[in-house]
Amino acid sequence: MECLKGNVVTSFFKSFARIFMLAALVATLAASFAQADPVEDPLKALMPPDNGKPMQFDSSPDFDAPTPKKDEFPPVARFDEPRTDEPMEDYTEYYERKVHALTFSKRYNRTLTYFWLEPHAIHPKEKKYPLIVVLHDDKGIAHAAEYLMHKKLRENFPAYVYVPVLPVNKLWAFPSKLPEQPKLEKRDKKKKQGLEDAVKIIPDLLRENPGIDARRVYVIGCAEGGFGAFGAVLKYPDIFAASVPISGGWSGKDATKMTKVPLFVLHGEKDTTYTSDLSQNTAWLIQNYGGKVYYINVPGMGQDCSSPRLYQTAVWHWMFKQRK
Repeated sequence: MECLKGNVVTSFFKSFARIFMLAALVATLAASFAQADPVEDPLKALMPPDNGKPMQFDSSPDFDAPTPKKDEFPPVARFDEPRTDEPMEDYTEYYERKVHALTFSKRYNRTLTYFWLEPHAIHPKEKKYPLIVVLHDDKGIAHAAEYLMHKKLRENFPAYVYVPVLPVNKLWAFPSKLPEQPKLEKRDKKKKQGLEDAVKIIPDLLRENPGIDARRVYVIGCAEGGFGAFGAVLKYPDIFAASVPISGGWSGKDATKMTKVPLFVLHGEKDTTYTSDLSQNTAWLIQNYGGKVYYINVPGMGQDCSSPRLYQTAVWHWMFKQRK
């Protein structure tokens, strides 16, 4: 009997020791994960606290605004008047305004107005740099192009920046069907689309600017531009090396045809203009079918295309690593 009691006590203490060791191991692992600082984790860089210091522009850019060359422009077609003349708001003057003649006919001349910025002068011209296509939002503002004016971004992420401007009667792109949101489909399905015209100019830009790396042509857009960035993945996978759709969306029905271009998708969780499920569901399906996708649901954010939380360095680091 005494022997039996001794065995029970010994067994109890051994079990307790195992449990204690297991708990200590779990605590150690938890502490190590808590202290980890993964360099490649985009979430950490992208999600500063709400009271974090936002990215600020310098009082003025560190280069002179280009001299307008209006006499060289072809006449803007009557039906192609740009939605805005200031897509970068106060910083538009630092971009060169251009007008590209798409077609000429006796009945109707088609043109596209766009804005152009070359890499920072400190970077050697003999090197090749990416081309970033920035698609403006519903209001005609290309917020990503404003952030790309920031001195540190121009120094750390040198690129050619191409900002096409839609005519007032067009949107960038829209799925042929959007069963996820029938009301939105009814409103926008029949509108003319302008992404094709914007993409048509890219071969000319590559030919005219030998410093562009044709393997690194990227697209980024917010809201209406976010739809355009999704549409670019579907329609032009041979041109774009990466896409950053922000607060836009697309139909999951096209996901099987959207796996060839890596995506970094962001959407405010409280967006009521274009609800986050339009991005999240499509991103999940693209990933499920083998595509490379980052998706971030930005906590507490509605539709705010100007927010610095959407343009942190993690986005540009990821973008600049992608190539065809």
